[in-house]
Amino acid sequence: MNFYRVVFKLKSHLKLTLLLSVFLSSLAIPSHSFVGTRVQNNRGNQTWELNSKVVPSTRTTDAAMGWSSDISEDGSTMVIGARLDSYDETGSNYLLKSGAAYVYVKSGGVWVFQQKLVDPVRTAEDEFGISVSISGDTIVVGSEFEDYDEAGGNYLLNAGAAYVYTRSAGVWSFQKKLVGAVGTNHRRQDDNFGHSVAISGNTIAVGVWYQDHDLAGANYVNAAGAVNIYTGSGASWSLQQKLIATTGGGRTSESRFGDNVALEGDTLVVGSYNHSLDENGANSVASSGAAYILTRSGGVWTEQQKLVGSGTNGRVASDNFGSWVGISGNTVVIGAQLQDYDYQGTASITNAGAAYVYEKKGSVWELKQKLTSTGINGRVASDMFGARVAISGDTIAISSFNHGYDKEGANALAGAGAVFVYKRTRGVWRRTAKLVGEGTNGRRAADVFGSSVSVAGDTVLVGARGQDYDESGDNVVSNAGAGFVFQVK
Repeated sequence: MNFYRVVFKLKSHLKLTLLLSVFLSSLAIPSHSFVGTRVQNNRGNQTWELNSKVVPSTRTTDAAMGWSSDISEDGSTMVIGARLDSYDETGSNYLLKSGAAYVYVKSGGVWVFQQKLVDPVRTAEDEFGISVSISGDTIVVGSEFEDYDEAGGNYLLNAGAAYVYTRSAGVWSFQKKLVGAVGTNHRRQDDNFGHSVAISGNTIAVGVWYQDHDLAGANYVNAAGAVNIYTGSGASWSLQQKLIATTGGGRTSESRFGDNVALEGDTLVVGSYNHSLDENGANSVASSGAAYILTRSGGVWTEQQKLVGSGTNGRVASDNFGSWVGISGNTVVIGAQLQDYDYQGTASITNAGAAYVYEKKGSVWELKQKLTSTGINGRVASDMFGARVAISGDTIAISSFNHGYDKEGANALAGAGAVFVYKRTRGVWRRTAKLVGEGTNGRRAADVFGSSVSVAGDTVLVGARGQDYDESGDNVVSNAGAGFVFQVK
């Protein structure tokens, strides 16, 4: 039964329905309760519509534009990564999978191209653009397969790097190349430094998800992972601290701490989707996953809390809790892309996926709500809901990039992808929209719509790395990729 449906046939039914709706919306929900998200498409006083579809003027096969994306805090600039792009900023000088990132700015209500960013010293298969982040006039781009240090020497296969760019008078210029710290075992072959990046103001976080060594460069643990924090501005950035997991069992093999990161001010959230221990370092459940919240005080970062899935069937093997993380103010959202159970922990659908929302109470992060997809064919096996998440204020966007159905739950197209939008009203998160590719040829099989997702205020940016068509729906270029921008009407 849908308690938000208005029944016009009988006055008594109308009265009963409205009374139930008012009663349910006014309930005080305890912070640890699992709340169902039964509000369907466009039933939450929000209508999202496509504002722009963006693609490069020179599109190339398998560039995978949309693999990563981010929007500036004020919603005026966005950056979209194309990790498999093979051409420089002029569209020439081919180097296989060297990678790129595209910057767009909002002008006259629509998004227009500003600049293509590439590694200033490009090499094949660096995959520059696997991760991107923007804050104000600064962009950081990850390149996890870069082999050389900041001076272009000391070759280490796939050691990785991250690149900082700043904008002045509308032009983006390269400022600094970041690599693993100098010292014992802090920069190693196959570290994949730059697999994830995040920037907030004068702070950059770089995920090094295959780092094997602790803070002293000792105590080898295979792919335990790390995060490097840098502070600065312009061309001057210095390492503030190397972070590793310390609580709840600390570092464990293949945990991949730093697979993804979210940063806001003095708070950092780190995903460790392959971790197996609970918050106390016990009860091993293979690849159930974890996320860590760290805070900075006096220039020093410390772990505040370790989060794991909870509730009925909320922590199960191979959940991948921590598959993606997001933060906005006192709210954190954690994706668990392979979770099988619905918001009540009962109905099981293999790898349907879920997302967990936490709110800060004092110094403790408490589970507020578990979100799972709803609607006709809204929750299907292998959807991977929670593979990407993003939050801004009272809006959460959750990617289900393997989802196959359109807005109405019909017209199945394998791997077309979808993004579900939630709004917080009276402390409860309710689904307000389902976004899918739109326009001529805007929704196709294997588009992977939701490859990335970003939110800023009333704007949602969705990457579709498998999209083949340009902004008009013409000119097929296989897997060139695209970005779709939606706004509240």
